[in-house]
Amino acid sequence: MVSLVVIVGWFLSPNVLQYLSQQECFKLEEVCFTGNEHIEETDLLSLLPEVIGINLFSLDLNIIKHAVLQHPWVLEASVHRRLPDRLLIRVEEKQPVALVKLKTLQAISASGDLLPLDKWHGAIDLPLIQAAKFQNSLKDDKINNRRLMDITRSVAALKKRIPDLWLLISEITLDRKGRIVMYPSCSHTCILVGDELGWQQMRDFYSFIIFQGSPNGMVDISFVDLRFRGKVIVRRTSSDT
Repeated sequence: MVSLVVIVGWFLSPNVLQYLSQQECFKLEEVCFTGNEHIEETDLLSLLPEVIGINLFSLDLNIIKHAVLQHPWVLEASVHRRLPDRLLIRVEEKQPVALVKLKTLQAISASGDLLPLDKWHGAIDLPLIQAAKFQNSLKDDKINNRRLMDITRSVAALKKRIPDLWLLISEITLDRKGRIVMYPSCSHTCILVGDELGWQQMRDFYSFIIFQGSPNGMVDISFVDLRFRGKVIVRRTSSDT
């Protein structure tokens, strides 16, 4: 029946879209979402204009897409008609790389978007960037501080290139000299990175853990210095190495 209506519309109407928008069989009955692993459908539905009961071909898909993009955790969205009576909305979620506490505790993406945790549903296990020095670094819910953004991008690169090492990091902060310092979740080890969290440094450190670390991992290591290219300087709790 639907196919017949569409075919008749093509032949009988000079304005196909207008013809289809007048057919009762194309009234919207259901909105479906896909790709929203951590975003509740009810949160997305609340952003949409009134669409149920409206003809599919009368809907402005761009308006619906723009509404979905207002959710702070949505990176991209696409809207598709599924005849005869469904609307399919595909969403791509933003990927958090760390937690940061400015006014409140929030997640942060690699591009500096601040993501409210009350809009995220599910477990979230991320390293914490101590941002006490960056309290005035917000602009339109985005990070507006070059130093903090450098740290965020570095953490994002670490997550992408050495995810196993990224998972070990619990906290990232700056010391009194403005140097990056990291602390793993499995020990009290202080890891002095220096001015920037470089790829070569992280690779050398990861290689050290795998090939030279003790069976206890980093538990018996009190301090690691990664400021010098090609070197991993380690101080153990019982002896210097």
